[in-house]
Amino acid sequence: MLKRFFIALFLFPLVIEAQVQDVIITDRPSFSESAYVVPFRSLQFELGSQFRFSSFDSPKGERTSTDITALDALVRYGLFRRFEVRVAGLLFNSIEFGENSFLNNAGLGFKYQPIYEKGLKPNLTLFAHWEWFRSDKPEANLDRMKVVNKIAASWTILKKGGILVNLGTLYDYEGYLPNTNTLSTMFSYSFTNRFGAFAEYALVLPEEGDNVQFIDAGVTYLAKERLQFDAIYIHRLAGKSNYNELKVGISFRLME
Repeated sequence: MLKRFFIALFLFPLVIEAQVQDVIITDRPSFSESAYVVPFRSLQFELGSQFRFSSFDSPKGERTSTDITALDALVRYGLFRRFEVRVAGLLFNSIEFGENSFLNNAGLGFKYQPIYEKGLKPNLTLFAHWEWFRSDKPEANLDRMKVVNKIAASWTILKKGGILVNLGTLYDYEGYLPNTNTLSTMFSYSFTNRFGAFAEYALVLPEEGDNVQFIDAGVTYLAKERLQFDAIYIHRLAGKSNYNELKVGISFRLME
């Protein structure tokens, strides 16, 4: 029973012991995707709010501030064993910046876990997502689609902690964004059977333009076996367009 509690604690992209997979493991809001899928015939909802505070130099040399408040959602369903389908998107996104006052997106994807090991052995997951972006402002030229592919591998190196690594690519069919490679790594640790914390570093490498780095840290709290709360603080480093972001969320699962 104690081992089951340790598993339940890691609500984020890594679980401590992979003996049981009927607890919540959240793919939102961190940069990395987990190396696990939702159980067969399980329906999981993940909701969160974003609060972003940023400033950067405009082409005219002026310092501009951009504040964003958004509500995002991710719905995951275990269609087969070790295979899930998912729908994601922004339910609301308010951007205070120039003419582009509203932006939303929707995504459809799947996740497959070909390698599932128990105990201290690594786990591996393959992930693909198709995302559509649009804007209410025609002049914003943001009606486009992109594809995100990732490989996620997790490894429990301690009884109460482990490492998660993601490798990914992003391809924009419309050519609005440069093709991009991504790398992220996360370390997570459990303090009690309900409270955990994690730290993450992510590197975004576009074919054109400057590299972008993300440094974040967060906490998770397991209220009930299938109900969790989370909070994460993100710092983005990208030349002169840095920003700080706070995300808070809730996840719950319905079992068939």
